[in-house]
Amino acid sequence: MRNIRNTFLISAAVLVAAFTIACAEDPTPTPTAAPTPTPTPEPFTIEVISAFPASLDTADTLAEFGRIVSDLTEGSVQVVSVGGPEVVHPFEQFVPVREGVFDAGFSVGAYHTDITLLGLADLLAANHKDAGDSFALREQCGLTQALAEVYRPLGVEYLGTMTGGYGARLLTADRYDSTDLGGMTLRAVDVYRPHLLTHGATTVNMPFEEIYVALQNGVLDGVFWGAPGAVTGGWHEIVRYQYPDSFVGGGGPSLYVNAGTWAALSPDEQQAVREAVAATSTYYEEANRELERAEREALLAAGVEEIEWSAEDAARWQTVFAESALTFFILPDATHGPGIADAVRCVNAEVGP
Repeated sequence: MRNIRNTFLISAAVLVAAFTIACAEDPTPTPTAAPTPTPTPEPFTIEVISAFPASLDTADTLAEFGRIVSDLTEGSVQVVSVGGPEVVHPFEQFVPVREGVFDAGFSVGAYHTDITLLGLADLLAANHKDAGDSFALREQCGLTQALAEVYRPLGVEYLGTMTGGYGARLLTADRYDSTDLGGMTLRAVDVYRPHLLTHGATTVNMPFEEIYVALQNGVLDGVFWGAPGAVTGGWHEIVRYQYPDSFVGGGGPSLYVNAGTWAALSPDEQQAVREAVAATSTYYEEANRELERAEREALLAAGVEEIEWSAEDAARWQTVFAESALTFFILPDATHGPGIADAVRCVNAEVGP
């Protein structure tokens, strides 16, 4: 019995050994798990609310800014427009940006004077009329940096103004052969109020989409407006005169980024966004020169006559503008005002009349 059992155990051991050897010699490879691919990180999205309707050239400018940001960051940062005045009134957009409802605002300092008057300086500095980099000049004179110091404690990062156009110009229903505008009511943002008051006019601030009806109803006698928009807004149906000598100031749309959104970007991404603002400014400045020329011709074709002032009146108009606004809005702030005023004067001295 013991021999039988021993014989069985030996046979079993031989079979196990043979099976092990056979398995070791099996040419079929043991399958291995495929490596798990590293997921592509989701792009960082900056949602921007615009103060301007989609019908204006600023919509193309915001789209161009988004394209440049995407290119410079290789797609890691994407700019998305979430609408304009139809979403939030232009004069009420700053607080939602500061509170993080939106990541950034595409607007002008004149649209949040209830928050700070110092932002009006972006309109007081002139833009180059024919050639030159107005954005770079503002940085060289310290204006962009001075305004950033104002906005940072207010919860947003000011990245600069995308300069374009000649500033504001006068369009009226009745003819004025001099700068005496006594009795007129003009649509104008607050920064132009001291200047226009000096020349006898009163001002009303209202967004673009409300201007046509106000002109039509006689609430306004004219418009003191910056960027091209008279034909788009249909104002040429009511105003009959334009004044080439009335151009003053400068500016353009500015970018205000929520502080938390800005802090969430890496240093390289922040630098890319800053570079995109500068590049978009160049795009906007070049585009606006063409738009200004085309609109002037369109107004003439529509019968809106050009009225030239005397050299004396034109010089007085230019001289009064910047200094009256600096005195009224900027210099009363003892902390930031003098530095901002010096920066504005630096820009204007370089651009010239």
